[in-house]
Amino acid sequence: MNHIVVGMGEALWDVLPEGKKLGGAPANFAYHVSQFGLDSRVVSAVGEDKLGM
Repeated sequence: MNHIVVGMGEALWDVLPEGKKLGGAPANFAYHVSQFGLDSRVVSAVGEDKLGM
């Protein structure tokens, strides 16, 4: 049986010198879970503002 690990919560932008990167606890959690070889997803709402894409 295949499992998917889901991180639910806010989507934030990390503004770094090299540019904007998706951040926030759910995205960070999903990234690190994937480093263990597990299938992961982020579930979040995205605003309709300039950064909401």
